[in-house]
Amino acid sequence: MDVLDERCASENVYVLPPHRRCACHSLNLICKCDIFKNMNPSLKNLFDSTDRKLKSTSAKQNRSAKISDNIRKRLGKLFIINNETRWNSYHNAMKRPSTLSNKNSLSSSEFDGIHVFHPAEEELVRDYVKIMKPMTEALDILQADVNLSIGYLLPTLTILILKLEKLLDDRTVKHCKSLIRVMISSIKTRFQDCFEDEELILAAILHPNFKNKWISEKDREAKTRLLMIFTSHTQIPCVVTQAR
Repeated sequence: MDVLDERCASENVYVLPPHRRCACHSLNLICKCDIFKNMNPSLKNLFDSTDRKLKSTSAKQNRSAKISDNIRKRLGKLFIINNETRWNSYHNAMKRPSTLSNKNSLSSSEFDGIHVFHPAEEELVRDYVKIMKPMTEALDILQADVNLSIGYLLPTLTILILKLEKLLDDRTVKHCKSLIRVMISSIKTRFQDCFEDEELILAAILHPNFKNKWISEKDREAKTRLLMIFTSHTQIPCVVTQAR
């Protein structure tokens, strides 16, 4: 108890920074959990059938070198295997079949009697890859190893929401408009505290790459006022003492 009392009485008080949830993990939960909650039954059935066929073909590719060579010969490339422990892995696995040319269409290819994709399933794959592209770009930015600071968080999330809202008007997205709405809603819900956090707002405004460019017109005045208050409190006069 003496040691604890002495520590409390010390003039040096150490304060740890506030705990914040991992932004990448939260975005990953949106992609893996939120979009599948309360999903339309017909869309869920289409997702399930597409996912089963993709996993089946990937399993055959891993199990047999002969089948693997046949897939490469017929499609020009191999499927990417989904890794549950890595962010963006499912998107990358879905992205590979979406990049196949029309002449190598998966709807017209069979491997050992397994029909891979129907046309509707191909459309779903293309939709999924398109709507998840902004999310994977945001994840790549936020999990970078260099040139990253906390000031990147709010601008990255703001740009992500704007890109998703733009996709709502994309007529080529046929099956996944409802998923886009869920993603936008989940981002705003999961990161509500972050968007209201003055420290995060200041970190973004003070960053030379962003300043107030990422702020909407209706919020710009309030957040600029916050910056002015912060600046006024940090202008501490410097006292110069002459040497004797």
